[in-house]
Amino acid sequence: MTKKMKRVICLLLVVVLSTSMLTGCKKGKKEVTKVDGLVPLTEDNIEISYAFWEDKPIVDKLVEAWNEVHPNIKINVMGYDSAVGFNDELLNLSAAMNLPDVFWILNECDFAIENGMLYDMTPLWENDPDAKNVLPSINDFKIGYFGTDFKWTTPVKYFPSAAFVNKALYERINEDMPKKDWTWAEYEEEVSSMTRPDPSDTKKMIYGFHCNTANYPVTWYPLAADDNCIGEFGWDGKEFHLNNWAKGLNTQANWRKSGYMAPETIEECEAMYGEASWAQDIGYVAIQPDYWWVWERFWIKDQWLNNNVIWVPYVMPHEEGVKSETIISTIDFGGISAATKYPREAYEVLKYMTWGVEGWKVKLEEYPNTLALDGENPMEKNNFPICMDDEIWAGFRAWHPGSDDKYGRGEYFDYYFEHIKHPVPLAACQIPGFGTFISVNYAGVEAKVQEEGVDANDFVAELEKQANQCNQERLDELNQKFVTN
Repeated sequence: MTKKMKRVICLLLVVVLSTSMLTGCKKGKKEVTKVDGLVPLTEDNIEISYAFWEDKPIVDKLVEAWNEVHPNIKINVMGYDSAVGFNDELLNLSAAMNLPDVFWILNECDFAIENGMLYDMTPLWENDPDAKNVLPSINDFKIGYFGTDFKWTTPVKYFPSAAFVNKALYERINEDMPKKDWTWAEYEEEVSSMTRPDPSDTKKMIYGFHCNTANYPVTWYPLAADDNCIGEFGWDGKEFHLNNWAKGLNTQANWRKSGYMAPETIEECEAMYGEASWAQDIGYVAIQPDYWWVWERFWIKDQWLNNNVIWVPYVMPHEEGVKSETIISTIDFGGISAATKYPREAYEVLKYMTWGVEGWKVKLEEYPNTLALDGENPMEKNNFPICMDDEIWAGFRAWHPGSDDKYGRGEYFDYYFEHIKHPVPLAACQIPGFGTFISVNYAGVEAKVQEEGVDANDFVAELEKQANQCNQERLDELNQKFVTN
């Protein structure tokens, strides 16, 4: 049987079942709306297990809301306090024949396919109208298909990247804020020109740049420079192209050499500023590209706002002429167990608990009242909607600074929220074989460029060959294991 024939048969089965089964509800239950293209959910009493990390307070609220509509489908919550070791736990559960019906996956998703853990949700996803109303890049770039013809996983949490700009610093030294639609060249100019002695104390330096790994030029620049790039190392969905990777890494090395980057040890910062605090935390860094979650975990708190640190989000810039709004992001994925007895119901649980509109309505209502695991601080509302529902996005936007913000941050959030709807994940989450390439072939390359002065272009040909080879080898393994030719 060919891959194409297998897929056609799966799709036909869904269509036949969806037109032949009744959609009514038993007396006493709330009416459940049938999703066009999918079979109705069972009316039998069943249980679906759901494994995740960190989010138990809001998950409990979601389960309560789910039970009001689906009292016959019980969700057994398997919550873990941390993502550390989560994949190992999945492997242990799988070996014990106890893999949850629905589960999240940490970072490298292809390990779950390799170990036969995932159900092929293609006929469910591709016949669900709700799945057509998600962030456009998910379907445009076949995210969760891993280069195969089949949908194995789908995003469950989305944290966009951002270039946070310290508005308070710009105001303090009387500089105009960057344009919100800045280009890569303008971004580079900001990094260099904002590196200067502090005018109020010339012994202390202001730095143009400090960063966490996801948005260093080596990671970001390939997307900034190429409309066809949808991932790290110039990934276009089929192959790696490393020319822009080389330019990004050389740029990064030059920024370090030129002194644009803030000190990277607390000892250096203490020597410069007389206190054991990071430069970006006390108002001496202009731009900090970072993970989105730092916004609520740190930068809305008074200890920053009262310390000359008022961060506002900017969209990571592209080269002039590049039309793409694709941004590299942190995306967590989830899937359905290959061993589940109830794939249709498991799919609906996955949707409701993570990316679907109905579940997000519950989150909008409950997040402000839900306590974090320590029982003291309001739970962080830092993962963005995955659906494209206007009501959901408006509700999520309302949690963030608006036009009445006393720090004047509203306009920056307005622009940012309108331009971060085409995310792609870090490479390990979407490209089979990438982890092998990084650990075996790439180790030490960045150090040679940044510390020894080697030109990154010297590595392009060989690394490109190795990266594509690792991807193809893993893809061949997956296709051979899970597709009958």
